[in-house]
Amino acid sequence: MEHSQKLNFEPYARLLTMLSEQLIKNEVVALTEIVKNSYDADAPWVKITFEGFGTNMQMTQSSRIIVEDAGCGMSESTLKDDFINPASAHKKIEKDAGNTTPLGRIYQGEKGIGRFSLFKLGKKITVITKTAEDDKARKICIDLSKYEDEFIKEDNQQYKLSEITVDYFSTDETSFTEEIFLANGLNKRKGSGTIIIIEALNDNWGKGKVEKLQSELFSLLGNVYGEGFSIYFFEDNSFMPTLEITDKRTLDNIINQKAVLSVKGSYVEHEKKYVFSLNHKDMEVSFNDKKMAGLSLFREFKKEIKNRNLSVFDYVTTCGDFSYEFYVFDPDKKNVRSKYKLDESDWQIVKKNRVFLYRDGIRVFPYGSVHDDWLQVDTIRGTQRASAMFSNDQVVGYINITYKGNPNLKDKTNREGLLEVGESYSDFVKVIQFFLQYLKTYHYDEYTKQKNVIKKFDKQKKNDLEKEFEDVISICKDADIKKRLSSIREKVNEQNEYNSGRIRVVEDLAGIGLSIQATHHDLGNFIRRCYNVIDDFNLQLVRSEENVIEKNIVCEKIERIRGIISAMEAVLVDMKNLFSSTQHKSKTIRVAVLLDKVLGYYRTIFDGRGIKFSTKVIGDRALAINMPEALLMTIFINILDNALYWLEDEGRTDKEIRITVNSDENYVLFSDNGPGIYSDEMEKVFEAFFTGKGVEGRGLGLYICRQFLDRYDYSIQVCASNEFCLSGANFLIDFNKKDE
Repeated sequence: MEHSQKLNFEPYARLLTMLSEQLIKNEVVALTEIVKNSYDADAPWVKITFEGFGTNMQMTQSSRIIVEDAGCGMSESTLKDDFINPASAHKKIEKDAGNTTPLGRIYQGEKGIGRFSLFKLGKKITVITKTAEDDKARKICIDLSKYEDEFIKEDNQQYKLSEITVDYFSTDETSFTEEIFLANGLNKRKGSGTIIIIEALNDNWGKGKVEKLQSELFSLLGNVYGEGFSIYFFEDNSFMPTLEITDKRTLDNIINQKAVLSVKGSYVEHEKKYVFSLNHKDMEVSFNDKKMAGLSLFREFKKEIKNRNLSVFDYVTTCGDFSYEFYVFDPDKKNVRSKYKLDESDWQIVKKNRVFLYRDGIRVFPYGSVHDDWLQVDTIRGTQRASAMFSNDQVVGYINITYKGNPNLKDKTNREGLLEVGESYSDFVKVIQFFLQYLKTYHYDEYTKQKNVIKKFDKQKKNDLEKEFEDVISICKDADIKKRLSSIREKVNEQNEYNSGRIRVVEDLAGIGLSIQATHHDLGNFIRRCYNVIDDFNLQLVRSEENVIEKNIVCEKIERIRGIISAMEAVLVDMKNLFSSTQHKSKTIRVAVLLDKVLGYYRTIFDGRGIKFSTKVIGDRALAINMPEALLMTIFINILDNALYWLEDEGRTDKEIRITVNSDENYVLFSDNGPGIYSDEMEKVFEAFFTGKGVEGRGLGLYICRQFLDRYDYSIQVCASNEFCLSGANFLIDFNKKDE
């Protein structure tokens, strides 16, 4: 006869620390999970304070970590039902329903194991939280330090998880409306948020671990600073700046200036197609393309599919659609073209960044870390050949997946990467590998070939005597004369290199000299206006019968002078941008914005000379290009000065200058209705020292425009066929990159 009963699972208390040890890799991952919870709570900021640490962030007995945010806080039910009880499915239910936070953020938590991060860090946890609707804050305290490490009682019995007490309080001792100091000064709380105090810390810290934490958390969000969510680090009451902020800005600048390939696009799964822009040119390639069939990785993939009695045309990937950005650099320090050459400090920053993976804007760790080869780049280069794939060091990238669009790419429970089971993850990695090899084979390798051709051509162009030297030296029989000829050849080469550098400097200085004329007129006007205000005030003082002038009158005059000086200062700032110290700092420029700044110098001149002026903008997007602002400003000024010169000589009353900015076709057209350019001068106007202005001309303006644009693969040409041309001179600046 059987006797039955129902048993319930009742875990032992050591499960708390076992799971925290096994699920959470280290303290950096633990704090990252806590910060993600703040993000889910719509917090605008998180403040992490290391309190009571010694020199070089060494841990002491009084050390503790405080994590504060200004999120929505936890309600009583959330605190009691979800926070205290592991594996709550609350966030997963919200995500599966397609719900977001009130601010529209995608929930990051879903497995309900984030609270184990706290026990990874320390044994004593205090959580103080308040919602906007609460009159008082609520607090819980969990102190595991009073238990033996394995949770064994004196009688050798084990504590059950249900025996671990959690102290719960309602408190008004903590204010969520007081001001809190962040990096940008005092900030007032908005009546809600969460404060977590972690004490009885488990492991030692140290400066290196804290710096790693800062680096990892900085990369947690692609838009982490200044875009709605900020993370601040403090040591006691002192703000700890993050070096990665400066490095990120430097990396962005390096990408804009020095990337050989700039690729942005997406993988469209149902068509097995990559749609992308390569150096601002729209392109696409699919699995059915002949170029893909020529890739070694794709050929291996086809063999694998064939072994399963499938064809690549029938095979459907299951990873889902995703977007990507890749930026490729040239590591060849000797033969790299000058515009792509990185100095050693720039290379160190590039090498610290790899191909990162983000899900719904939040980084998936550890992908993108320096020692993580998740795309198996080193394996491919080692098992095939080095030229089969880019090196890890030369590519910076960002791949973006979503919870909704990539449901088969699941996070591991420990949040350290994606589950590598089934075909979805394998498909995902292979799809990325195929595309990177495609870029390497059909675009980067072509650049390398052309670079070598250009290198040979440039050497020939720079030194036409080289071949003659070789010929003479080869037939010379006298050893002493041959040695002298070789020495002369080396000196000639050195002189050519020196002259090339000097020519570049002269071009820059000539550009400054030509451009400064435009600002000279404005500064003169400002100075005269200052004199007028001073003279007016002096006259008022002389005529006044009172011994004391009213305070408001004095203040008004001072403010007027201050306003004029401020305007002068703004002009001087713009003039400073023309100087050689800033002429090589490329950045993204909105062409229309810079053009408007330059036109500010000319509007009064246009009015004074009776010139009708207009700008026409075509296209829905802003025309943005990458080059130093100073050089583009110089180009605009030179072209406008030319138009002014020829319109001044033209004996007509209907003078007109028209500028057309076309963002659809990436050009700017400067047109006037002056005398135009004679047909026999069309090919000469961009040559150095050619001028149609007689003794008044220098013949450098348009030459410098062409040289500056050529440095960044843009061009300028005389135009006559554009529908927006006027009857005079028409110069079209083409911001479409030349073919390498």
